[in-house]
Amino acid sequence: MKTMLPLSPVLLLVVACGDEAAVGSALDATMAVTELDVSAGSIVFSEDWSEARTAELRQGGSFDVFFDLDRLPACRGTHNGYPAWDLIGYARFLPGGQTFEASVRELGSDNGRPTNEAHEKLWTLTAPSDATAVELWFKNYTGAGSSCVAWDSNWGENYRFDIAPPADSPRCQNVEKETGVRSEAEQAVHMAPHCLGYDLDAQYDATYCELYVDGFGDGYLGHYGIPVQWLVGYLRVGPQEGELLGAGMFTRYHARDGAPGERWSFGQEIEPGLWKVGFSYLVTGFQGVAPVDVVADEVAFFIDVRRADGRVLRLWQSRRGANYAVNEVFAPGVIGQGIPYGNMKWARDESAVFESRAACR
Repeated sequence: MKTMLPLSPVLLLVVACGDEAAVGSALDATMAVTELDVSAGSIVFSEDWSEARTAELRQGGSFDVFFDLDRLPACRGTHNGYPAWDLIGYARFLPGGQTFEASVRELGSDNGRPTNEAHEKLWTLTAPSDATAVELWFKNYTGAGSSCVAWDSNWGENYRFDIAPPADSPRCQNVEKETGVRSEAEQAVHMAPHCLGYDLDAQYDATYCELYVDGFGDGYLGHYGIPVQWLVGYLRVGPQEGELLGAGMFTRYHARDGAPGERWSFGQEIEPGLWKVGFSYLVTGFQGVAPVDVVADEVAFFIDVRRADGRVLRLWQSRRGANYAVNEVFAPGVIGQGIPYGNMKWARDESAVFESRAACR
């Protein structure tokens, strides 16, 4: 007889979800009894009903799940003076459906006798090599004839977290994505390493106005004397023959010592049909932020589309592969704009980067 994991019932509580958020305050009360390796990738379910992923989860890699017991405090029954309750975590990896369960509570002990005092117990999982996501949910119950049961399951939808390929996968090399973090200026970009969830089958020029550049600028912020500089573009993306997977900017650059580099930077849709893309070329390293100091030489723009037959195509606005030289983009002059703690320099309408806009409008 096959044993089936219970389906996740609807949780009768409102919860909020976050990603890669600060987790220090949620752990302060428990770090004396459990050590969380945030660098290896961990998922934290905090008492305040937030959820955070501390680092990228990767195929074949292990990660810890931390569940604050105060999220489900209802069932703490005893039987003959002994604890008769548990708090179980359930995990299901997708698309393979591999399922696991484990207790996420550790009972206290009084000279070898279990007490009803408990603390959090880390749950370590290893992502299968084919996993692209993991779903998590939790059950608190009292046994010994009790009917007390409580669930934490994101209203029956479960908590879903993406799983990336290994760090050395080609899908992860020189790829980054906008995080959506807010800062002093809405024009700023905030990138983090990213892994594609698909392989490219072909790449073509966007000859049918699938996208065009509708704005391009060079930004500077100097808050507290910490300089940040970036390039930002705004792409108009129309309806596609298939599923739009993302839009981005390609940058070819060189370091101050002359070493070449390139980056594929995926952006964020800020309103229907309008995507903000960009690349930070100067970042002052502080508080764990990696420094960047390079010179951007060329840019180009792209979208990824999954056709109905499953093929993924990358469509380019790149001057048929010649790209747009950054110094040429701003050669006709710039339009200045003041922003909090800095300024923007916008390319003029006659800039070469707007050739696609002129052709597609």
